[in-house]
Amino acid sequence: MSGTSDGIRAGAPDRDAVGFPSLSGRSDVWRGLGRAGPRCRRVLGRVTCIVGVLAALYGLHCPILRAAAWPLLVADDVRPSDVALVVGGDRCLEEAARLYADGTVRGVLLIETAPGRLVRQGILPPAEETARRALVQHGVPVDAVTLIPGRAAGEWEAARQLRVWLDAHAPMTVLALCARLGARHSRFVCGRVLGSARMARICWHPLGDRRYDENDWWQKKAGVLDLFNSYMALGYAWSQGERPGGVRDWDPDAWLESRLGMDAAYSGGASRGSVAEAAAGAAVDGLASRPADHR
Repeated sequence: MSGTSDGIRAGAPDRDAVGFPSLSGRSDVWRGLGRAGPRCRRVLGRVTCIVGVLAALYGLHCPILRAAAWPLLVADDVRPSDVALVVGGDRCLEEAARLYADGTVRGVLLIETAPGRLVRQGILPPAEETARRALVQHGVPVDAVTLIPGRAAGEWEAARQLRVWLDAHAPMTVLALCARLGARHSRFVCGRVLGSARMARICWHPLGDRRYDENDWWQKKAGVLDLFNSYMALGYAWSQGERPGGVRDWDPDAWLESRLGMDAAYSGGASRGSVAEAAAGAAVDGLASRPADHR
């Protein structure tokens, strides 16, 4: 009986005085790892580094994602100006009406944009008329709203229209209301078109979106898209400048006519290459014949 108990005691793990397993048995594991080959030690080291990096990224993901939005931001420089220019941004018309009500600006400036397809067909009113009615409903007098004509197709044409207005109304100052994540792109385009002397007369008031800002943009799908589109627009404007030919509207009528022409040509026995070339030319002509759609 004593021999059996001694055998069981010999096969059992070492225990301390309290009854818990002793740490002396665990030293064999570390000695085994120390005797492992160089390849095993390299793999173990790489896995440990990867796990450490992932843990650090998870713990610091909020500051890193906040820092990703910083290059797109522009300092909020609200100061008394002659007019408030509505460039864009969430609730920009309400903000323009508030600035007029508290005396920060003495008027509101709108830039006419090219009508979209629904506007050309009479289904929707022009964006400028909608903005003017909204400003009047928020307490801005009709005579305090100024429209810069020109039907701008894109930011570059709008900046050129603003340049003409600034030259005709020197030395009036402008407070530009724009989207918060798109402020860097808007200021870059204006800086390229207006020049430093005219830019000195413009101060910027970026407007944050009610759903997200630079501190939590990754939590909303709209915020992720806004950040991505803002970086794409800024990168293209910085590297390529204005798009050649401006922003053009896709004309479904021209596309349909080109398809009908291709079907008729195929039935007549024309070659596929010649028909495709003729259809592409017709589609380009249809795009160039209509103004851009910014709605």
